[in-house]
Amino acid sequence: MSAPLQAADDDRIPSALPKEKRENLLKFLDQVKKGAKGGFILADAKVTSWVPHMSTNFPRVADEQVKEYLAAVIPHRATDPGKGPDRADVYWFRPNPRRGSPGVTVKRVVDLTTGKEVTDTAEVLLGYPAPLTREEREQAITLAKERVTAVRDLLREGNKDVILEVLFETVTSPKNPNGDPGDRVVSLRIRKKGQKLVAVNVNLTKQKVLEP
Repeated sequence: MSAPLQAADDDRIPSALPKEKRENLLKFLDQVKKGAKGGFILADAKVTSWVPHMSTNFPRVADEQVKEYLAAVIPHRATDPGKGPDRADVYWFRPNPRRGSPGVTVKRVVDLTTGKEVTDTAEVLLGYPAPLTREEREQAITLAKERVTAVRDLLREGNKDVILEVLFETVTSPKNPNGDPGDRVVSLRIRKKGQKLVAVNVNLTKQKVLEP
């Protein structure tokens, strides 16, 4: 089922949207959260692959085992700039319930004037480079802190003057040292004045931490 909509998710909502359309979008997000059903791969969804050579493993699981994280809201171009866009594409990333297998991105189109989905059929994208979600960022940091002492020391509570840079990629090449096609990899670069840079790569799909 979808992750609860947090107040902090507001930063995913384009600030330029008119107030009424912003409220309709939030209503739509809340409706999706409450009605997430259909297993890992939605029934009757259009499936599109973005990455060649990507292995697929779509487990049959109960709805409550499916997690869904808001990744991006991309408004369509407005025909009347004064009224703002009438529609927006909304992307959620779903990690695969089976560890080690790539997740999928679910795309829905919302009518911003009504707060309702434009069609009844969502699109499932395989290997799509959906932006890193807030939940994945926190997972990557947690894994790195658990498994790398230097990261844990730098990011311990109260440690000041620490700069954390977070980079992200969806693997597309079958020969990438960080993972297989479709894997989502977070690169953490942590530095503190006077100390050596600490760099780690976290493969979220396989739950592995790699030190370059």
